[in-house]
Amino acid sequence: MGIVMPAGDTGPRVVGVNRTQDGSLCVMDGSRVVCCIQKERLSRRKHHWGKLGDLRDFYRNAVADLATRPIDALVECFSSDREIERLDRYDDELRATLTLAPNAKRARISHHLSHLYSVFPPSPFDEAAVMIVDGQGSPASQFDERWPGRERTPGHWREVSSFYRVDRSGRLECLDKQLWSGDEDEPVGLGMFYFLLTQAMFPGEGNEGKVMGLAPHGDPQAFGLPPLDVNGFDVTIPRAWREIVAVRPRFRYDPNDRSRFDDVANLAAAGQRAFEDALLKLSTTLYERTGLDDPPGARVSWRRPGGGIGGLTFGAVDHYDQRSPRQTFAHWDAGFIAWLRAHGHEPEYCTDLDLHEDDGLLVQHRLLLSVGHDEYWSEPMRAQVERFVAGGGNACFLGANVCWWRIHLVDDCGAMVCHQGGPRGALDHWWSPVGAARPEDSLTGVSYRHGGGWWDGPRETRGFVVQDGAHWVFDGTGLRTGDAFGANTTPPAVGYECDGAPLLAVDAARGRYALAPDAARCGTPRSFRALAVGPLDERWQELPHREGYDAGQGVHSATLGLYERGGTVFTAGSVDWAQALADGSEPAIERITRNVIERLAGVGGGAGDGSGAPPSSAPSRHR
Repeated sequence: MGIVMPAGDTGPRVVGVNRTQDGSLCVMDGSRVVCCIQKERLSRRKHHWGKLGDLRDFYRNAVADLATRPIDALVECFSSDREIERLDRYDDELRATLTLAPNAKRARISHHLSHLYSVFPPSPFDEAAVMIVDGQGSPASQFDERWPGRERTPGHWREVSSFYRVDRSGRLECLDKQLWSGDEDEPVGLGMFYFLLTQAMFPGEGNEGKVMGLAPHGDPQAFGLPPLDVNGFDVTIPRAWREIVAVRPRFRYDPNDRSRFDDVANLAAAGQRAFEDALLKLSTTLYERTGLDDPPGARVSWRRPGGGIGGLTFGAVDHYDQRSPRQTFAHWDAGFIAWLRAHGHEPEYCTDLDLHEDDGLLVQHRLLLSVGHDEYWSEPMRAQVERFVAGGGNACFLGANVCWWRIHLVDDCGAMVCHQGGPRGALDHWWSPVGAARPEDSLTGVSYRHGGGWWDGPRETRGFVVQDGAHWVFDGTGLRTGDAFGANTTPPAVGYECDGAPLLAVDAARGRYALAPDAARCGTPRSFRALAVGPLDERWQELPHREGYDAGQGVHSATLGLYERGGTVFTAGSVDWAQALADGSEPAIERITRNVIERLAGVGGGAGDGSGAPPSSAPSRHR
């Protein structure tokens, strides 16, 4: 193949060559890219490392005038192999293949610097914090940048992670590095961890994506493996991890041997969780060191394939429904929409971004429905819903973990930022005094911190216990105060994450509870009524800490209830309410859902809207 350079020079000819690991070539005329290509595209060998002869045998034929036009600047990079020990032979090849201008500049850069230069210059940012996580890069003797530990580092130690602050003025500051001594019995670094994890399942190079693909099919808790040890910028691999990834016959993936699939998938899931948790900690440290966290927190771009409508997701597999992964449209929303339409409703739809960007979106509507796992809310999203309710609109939260994190939409709504932990605490918890200090209870009536989570495997629950059987929510259900429902649906109606209200036990054995006297201190609206309570016992995997209590203390529950403040806000208190509804085995759940939607939307057979107005005669298509 050949590439013909467009007519007209736009600046000096600059050539960059990655000599060894994943060999590649970049040719530029000034700021214009003429050619940027990996050796594997020319050789048709995946992850083909560079070797002597590449300029002659591959790259010279890929760029039409590479051998004839003088080169004004040449940048070379060597990696973690020993090819740099043959520099004289590489120089001979260079002189025999290319033409250097009389005053040509030459530079050799270390491996992590080459990663830095490949990502920052083409990015849209004026300044950035950059983190390089690698298996291993250049030895310390070949580093080009200065960093705080360089003088006391043995020359043969290799970089496994590097952390930088850079900007367009040319500033390049290496904040820190993690290095590896080369001791095979003591591997360190996040990149090295993922390399060893991948090798346990897929020998060869470049198979990390396969591990990510397997992770959603496994149970991250299956082997009881610990998190990675993260101390500042250093990641240490615990002994339990080193030992399990060394048992390669057990975890070697074989598409023709299904007997090992569960073990392989479970290891992938555990490794992916450990990797992502450690990566978030490193990112938090980097942003705090650079001071570039404005707003502070981890950044996630929307500009990526897949996501919630079909891409890979990460998290524990739903024990009760493995047809679709959690956190996807198919898992919660699609089934609930099908239920709505089957009952004659034709709802209109909006996304979180619609709520964020269009502050008049809800004005012409009567009821807002939120289903499943509505965890991340921006300030404009929350403000619009609160104005809507204050003005007489109604909201129904058939989910849980609602409004748990505050997010900041940046880059023209192309990315979100959320600060979820650091030395000062989580700055984007809605409820926390060190966060937004605006408890989500005042929006939904409940909060995850009064509830809890059980993510892995089957869960045991007594279901929801009715606290006020005379309330209109239970009309037509046949339920009376003290009755329980939702324990035997698939999945159980309580869980896998639950939101609760601050409660005190009146008669725990019979499942009777009351609002705590200081509930308003937690943000609970004074008109909130707890209509059904699903108590969570000590077996639940997370019972969060909260005001006045350490983790696990006090009453934790899924709380079904409502309050009135202009309009009416109803909450089911369970992330799996929509799935229990779709299961169809518990008529009470369907009738409760119908009562709430029909009353608050003012349609169907409900007894009116949340404000006490008479039923509407509007058709079933409603806003």
